[in-house]
Amino acid sequence: MFADADPSLQAIWSQNHTTVLYRPASGDLYVKTTYRPGNKEWFQNGRTRRSAPTWDAINKYWRVPKSHFKELSRRLVERFSRAYIIQHYREKEVCAPACWNAMGLDCECSCLGEKHGINQDGGRWYIVSETYAVRWGEERLRWNLIQLKKQENHLAGLAAAISRVKGY
Repeated sequence: MFADADPSLQAIWSQNHTTVLYRPASGDLYVKTTYRPGNKEWFQNGRTRRSAPTWDAINKYWRVPKSHFKELSRRLVERFSRAYIIQHYREKEVCAPACWNAMGLDCECSCLGEKHGINQDGGRWYIVSETYAVRWGEERLRWNLIQLKKQENHLAGLAAAISRVKGY
């Protein structure tokens, strides 16, 4: 599924011990998980036939409507204690015409001097004002490992009990 992407993404999708949730740019979610008795009922979660997840027996993953992403992410971590989430990501760059047209040596914007005094915007910038411009980088896939934190006493709330490990 991730043949053209970073080899680490293919390795994550191919492994069989941690659940993986892939959120493509459009269409259904794909969930690859370890077998547990009751998986089908758990995935269906009382949904109607129209919005219920379906099992792809050939590719060995569940297809889930994209609208269930937030709820499903939380439920996967609760059931399996951790899950990889793979989704598309674009980095945001911030700079400004004031930086590009600067004459002095001081640069105080987030480009850290990379574009300071170049007398051009470098293309594809959305200029908001003389002191603020933004552009989005190339879209790429990114993964997060979401897992429950180990706690000695009962979990006070899932939001406080989730840790993330990020990768690109």
